[in-house]
Amino acid sequence: MNTPQYRRISSEDHDDYGVRSPRASSTGRTLSDRTSDKIVALVWVLLAMFVAYWCSFFSTLLFYEEVNRTVLNMAFLCWAAVVAGIIYLMAYLPLVIKLKDTEAWSVYCPKVIPGMIVSGIVGFILLIRGTWPVWGFLAPLIFAIEFMGFLFSLHFVPWTSGGGGEGITYV
Repeated sequence: MNTPQYRRISSEDHDDYGVRSPRASSTGRTLSDRTSDKIVALVWVLLAMFVAYWCSFFSTLLFYEEVNRTVLNMAFLCWAAVVAGIIYLMAYLPLVIKLKDTEAWSVYCPKVIPGMIVSGIVGFILLIRGTWPVWGFLAPLIFAIEFMGFLFSLHFVPWTSGGGGEGITYV
C-alpha cells in the first residue's frame, strides 16, 4: 500500500484550521493569476460604467420624478448605517480606542457586523423597490451590476502589504 508521507506544514502560512492566510496566499500567487484577477475586475468595472451610462443611473436616483422618493430615502439611510459601521470598525476603533486586532470585534462590539448586514440587505431591497417604477424587472440586475463594479473597483486601490499592523494591510 502506498500511503502518502507526512510532511510538516509551515505554521506561518496557515491559521488554526489549516486555511491559508490572506498574506500567504497573496505572496504565493503567480503573475498570471494576479493579471487574470485584474482583467476580471476591469471587465466588471467597465460593465458597471456602461450600465450606469446606459440607464442614467445617478441622475435617475437623484432627480427622476417617477422613483418612490420615500422608499429611496429609507434605502439611503440604511446604506448610511452601513457606511457608519465601516467607519466605526475601520477608523474609530483602531485610531481612538486603539483596538488593533480585528478578532476583538466580536467581543468589543458583537452586534455591529450583523447590524450592518441586516441594514445592507434591507437597503438593497428598498433600492429595488424605490426604482421599480423606472426600471421594473431590470432594477435588481442594474443594482447587482453596479454593486459588483464597486466591489471590483477596489482591486485598483493601492494597499500596503506591511505586516506590522501599521496602516491598511489588506491585500
